[in-house]
Amino acid sequence: MSTAVNALKKLWRGLQPLPRAFWGYYVAGCILFFLCVAAIGGLLNLYLPVARPIAYTIGPFIIWAYWITASVGVWRSAGAAGAGKLPIAAKIVVVLLAVIFAFRMLNGGASQFVAVIVEASRNLGVRN
Repeated sequence: MSTAVNALKKLWRGLQPLPRAFWGYYVAGCILFFLCVAAIGGLLNLYLPVARPIAYTIGPFIIWAYWITASVGVWRSAGAAGAGKLPIAAKIVVVLLAVIFAFRMLNGGASQFVAVIVEASRNLGVRN
């Protein structure tokens, strides 16, 4: 298996040190992952407009899958780290961001997500 897959397996199982799990995978990893997916989606949108609905649908799910993996990894790494301020703070951040995400999805985010996909499907092949 590749090094990246092994690293993600270790993260998922909580075997990464907490600072690496939180700062490396959760903070920096989520930002970089979002930027990469957004860049690929933007290029698809620009050069292959027919793929716009697919990019708008799959892109967020790919980002969410990574975010969930990183969240579980941080939670488990914090549990393995034992007592202290850093494990508690890491768990608070994970819970807080999950609550914010759920609140936004329940208060119009999900319908807005669907509206973007529907609009992209309607405008197939139309460049702005």
